[in-house]
Amino acid sequence: MVPPDPGARPPPIVGTVVLAGVGLIGGSIGLGLQGRFLARRVIGLDADAAALDAALGMGVIDEARLEAGPWLAEADVVVLATPVRSLERLAEEIAPHLRSDAIVTDVGSVKAPLVTALSHLRYVGGHPMAGSERGGVLHADAALLENAVWVLTPTLATDAEALRVVSGLVEALGARPIQVDPTLHDRLVATVSHLPYLAALALTRAVGLDDERDLLALLAAGGFRDLTRVASGSPRMSRDMVVANREAVRAALEVFVAQLHDVAALLDDPEALLDVAEGSKRQRDALPIVRRSLLPARHEVVIAVPDRPGELMRITRALGEADVNIKDIEVLAIREAGGAVRLAFAEHPDLVRGIAALRAAGYEARGRTPNGAGDTSAEPPAAGDPRSARGSGGGGDTHRSALFDLAVERAATYVDRARVPDAHDRGALHRALEVWYLKTRFAPRVPLDGVAEALMTRPADDSASWRWHGGPDGRWTKRHVRRT
Repeated sequence: MVPPDPGARPPPIVGTVVLAGVGLIGGSIGLGLQGRFLARRVIGLDADAAALDAALGMGVIDEARLEAGPWLAEADVVVLATPVRSLERLAEEIAPHLRSDAIVTDVGSVKAPLVTALSHLRYVGGHPMAGSERGGVLHADAALLENAVWVLTPTLATDAEALRVVSGLVEALGARPIQVDPTLHDRLVATVSHLPYLAALALTRAVGLDDERDLLALLAAGGFRDLTRVASGSPRMSRDMVVANREAVRAALEVFVAQLHDVAALLDDPEALLDVAEGSKRQRDALPIVRRSLLPARHEVVIAVPDRPGELMRITRALGEADVNIKDIEVLAIREAGGAVRLAFAEHPDLVRGIAALRAAGYEARGRTPNGAGDTSAEPPAAGDPRSARGSGGGGDTHRSALFDLAVERAATYVDRARVPDAHDRGALHRALEVWYLKTRFAPRVPLDGVAEALMTRPADDSASWRWHGGPDGRWTKRHVRRT
């Protein structure tokens, strides 16, 4: 095998990035950083151990931390990616541990109060206009940010170099950075984001309070579902969002209610109503279309590519010689020193053979399946590889045993943190683990049935103090120190 070409991977544009909050947006940023080779290292900080486990398995982060501490002195850029209500508290918690030159940004949807509160930090307010009604790191996707408008809210006091770094990082992630005054941002977002959420609540509540709600629910078609989709998001996070921006939201509501009254008055004037409807159609049709990734959900590989002639030819030749057919190809980014290319394959065996062929040709390649599973190597990591279970390698059997033990331990943490009901029921446990399994690095190298079987034998009393070891035929033993 040809050793990886040191010139193939472009130098990262940032050193160590800390994702303070590993959820949907934080996880999507992490996948973008990793997939486009933008950061030297990505560390996840989150109080939810199960979210960190999933993020590690998906390749979102390289390292996980449950608490802030002196280790934050390593951070070059910190992205605050928790619900808006907790952003200021989180910033104050990590601030004492940061270097004076560390850059802090965030992804919160309310900016003015935070910009004021964090003025003592090297802070650049940020808000990617992207999201999904499905939350959590398991639904993270780098494509969520591609071509999205990402609002930055600098003031006269904002550090110019920090703004340059954050803007460059946003652009490298495939998003479109724009600069808006913090107070103006909050007023505009109240109209286009926060108000639609309240309107969706009102519509769904009206259906739920109607005496014929069951029939109404049966009749609800695509239009109603499209209008109320945002009501399916996290109620707590959405509540915090609109409450934090309540003054601007109240003003937007007043305008909206007035418009509803005006439209209601036009019900007796069909021609005037038609004029309004046609104007609204033109306004709606003129909205810019945000095009995400060009590739459909397939088996993908991202390759670090140097900026020099003939690289695409070398890549396609290596895959052709391995009898691997490319279904789609997309250039993600090209910087002065190189960039990244994404390829898509139809089947998982093509992905495995393709990764092996590309690595044999000296390219750094990272695979990803449609279900979100991370690096799909042709072989398990070698002994001592940090991707292996705690870096403990050994021979093949030793590695498989260590990997199985780690999978059982992570699954046990997930079951405990997710409060899986009736975790000793085989069917319920298997169903609960399926989503977790498909999003981790353990699939398909560790059998899910074996992990579920191991968990079935875990002692029920004080389960957090038991540890599995010994591979597929292992056993539970008492821990010396209780895991918190």
